[in-house]
Amino acid sequence: MLIRRGRLALETPFRQWTEQVLAVPRIEARDLTAQVAVVADSLNMHTDPADRLIVATAMTLEAPLVTKDKTLAPLPFVRPLW
Repeated sequence: MLIRRGRLALETPFRQWTEQVLAVPRIEARDLTAQVAVVADSLNMHTDPADRLIVATAMTLEAPLVTKDKTLAPLPFVRPLW
């Protein structure tokens, strides 16, 4: 969505970029689950649904969040790695 809206630019087509990212060791795609959706709905943060799902996924997996998004890093329930 961000690419289509011109808010994010990639040097390669999105499908190719995704394949390259998923080829990196220790990076894996995770399915959206009902548990993640429930956690996302309960979060006390801004209303962007994609951000809420990203944060809820990290919380549910007890994983650090890798993000450059300055609105996510300061949230008290986020463990930013970067």
